[in-house]
Amino acid sequence: MKKKNSTKTIFAYSTIGIQLALTLLIFVYGGYKLDIYFNSTPWFVLGGTIIGMTAGFYNLLKNIKEIEGSAKSRKNDDDQKKTWL
Repeated sequence: MKKKNSTKTIFAYSTIGIQLALTLLIFVYGGYKLDIYFNSTPWFVLGGTIIGMTAGFYNLLKNIKEIEGSAKSRKNDDDQKKTWL
């Protein structure tokens, strides 16, 4: 049971970096396309970078808090099971 929980936690942490990178890339790409459309290089790319980093870090912190909370609850559940045995 403990190995399954640690594998789940490792997978959750490994996907956080991918989510951050994808969020940033999506906003930078959107800014790039807007720069081409409006012929206003580099302003939309810079704006997309700032918005992408803000959204990515917000999502990163939210996910870390969620993972930590679920890990603590699993630890508490395991501790309670041990006391009943």
